[in-house]
Amino acid sequence: LPQDQTQKAAALAAFFLAPRRAGASGIAPSHGGVMLNRSPARGTCMIPVDAAVFRSELLRRLERAKQAGQRQIDVNAGELHRHIGGYPARLHAMPHCARAMLAERRADDEILTSATPGHEETLTIRYRLPR
Repeated sequence: LPQDQTQKAAALAAFFLAPRRAGASGIAPSHGGVMLNRSPARGTCMIPVDAAVFRSELLRRLERAKQAGQRQIDVNAGELHRHIGGYPARLHAMPHCARAMLAERRADDEILTSATPGHEETLTIRYRLPR
């Protein structure tokens, strides 16, 4: 990268990775979360993303599938993160997404595709229903 682009990239990385205090930016990531721009086309709507955000969406999906009478549902980390926003991107929260999925896994659930560090987007788990 040219010098000015390298400096811009470093400044952006420092901004997004720096700890935030509520009040300084209006919102603060909790539990080491990452600030993601949910819809870049609409401006700078920054949302804090951590494992709790992904867990909440995962639980909604499990409940909807249960209500629909499904006996199981397959969830992929890459797709789940894309739905929440901020993926794919250089600054993403994929480790938080995979962590949330694995934490919700029970003994009778099945890992269809495992993840490796740096490639958590491949994680796919078949969650058995009802839970």
